Amino acid sequence: MAVAVPVVGLAAATAFEYAAYQRWQAENPSQTFDDYAAAILASSQEVAGEVAGELTEVFPEWATPDVNALMQAMEAGLQNLRHFAEAAPTVVPE
Repeated sequence: MAVAVPVVGLAAATAFEYAAYQRWQAENPSQTFDDYAAAILASSQEVAGEVAGELTEVFPEWATPDVNALMQAMEAGLQNLRHFAEAAPTVVPE
C-alpha cells in the first residue's frame, strides 16, 4: 500500500500535465513539445525564484528550496511526459 500512493500521485500528475499539454497544443498547433516544455520551465522558474526569495526573508537559507534542483526535477518530469505524449494517441480535449 505504501508504494501505491506515490504511484497513483505520479499517474494523476502525469495525466493532469498531459491534459494541459493537449490544450496548449490545440491552441498552438505550429509549436512542438520542446516549445511547451521551455514555456513551462521558464514560467515555473520565475515563480519558484520569487517564492524562494520570499521564503529566505522568513526562514534560514537551509530551510528554503533549492530552485536549481527543483528545475532539474521538473525538467526530468517533462522529459518523462515527452515519452508519454509521443506514445499516446492525439486527442484534442473539448
